[in-house]
Amino acid sequence: MTTTRVVTADSPVHAARSRSQLAVWGNSSGPPAYAGAHLLARMFVDGGETVVLECTYARRDQRASLLEAMAGSAAPLRVVEFFVTPDEAVSRFRERPQATDLDEALVRERAEAFPYFHDALRIESSSGSPEDHAQSIVT
Repeated sequence: MTTTRVVTADSPVHAARSRSQLAVWGNSSGPPAYAGAHLLARMFVDGGETVVLECTYARRDQRASLLEAMAGSAAPLRVVEFFVTPDEAVSRFRERPQATDLDEALVRERAEAFPYFHDALRIESSSGSPEDHAQSIVT
């Protein structure tokens, strides 16, 4: 049985799901949380396990940290990014009821300028179901 580990950089270590799956969360999305997630991922990969990193990677330095942590590993690194068009980002923003310091112009600007990773498999998140997305990743 293949072991899959899910590592995120969003909140503190919460729960081990089973002996074959472990979810790890860091308590912030800043550089120490990402560095910790990357170190943990490298330890699992070096132990022969499959690792899924679930992090936003909104900043280039966060992605650079991952590449540095995985340098020299025999394990393949596959990056899948879900993106949203600027129009869809603004539409989603309009539907959110919570207060925020963003406005439509800033949401559009950030969606247009997001620094995607050039080697990633990029999937438009607003098209298709989660099952469709999963199928496009595996095939």
